Amino acid sequence: YITLFTGTPLLVQFFLIYYGPGQFPSLKEYPLLWELLSTPWFCAMVTLALNSAAYSTLLFHGAVRAIPAGQWQSCQALGMSPLQTANVILPYA
Repeated sequence: YITLFTGTPLLVQFFLIYYGPGQFPSLKEYPLLWELLSTPWFCAMVTLALNSAAYSTLLFHGAVRAIPAGQWQSCQALGMSPLQTANVILPYA
């Protein structure tokens, strides 16, 4: 997912999401779904949301990986649950 949306140009993603679903005749059997996917505004919104989510995921992944291993180890040594560890670690990211 991340590689697909960060590795392709945004214009290509716009074209694929707007023109791509029309290639599948089975989508035309569902009027509500087809009505949404044939609307340019909706396709643009979905494309921008998926693209932004991919880049945001990369940003947060890099921030969490930059936290020193000692922080993770200290949470494990204190016997913290994963939720408690997240409460300690995420403010550093």
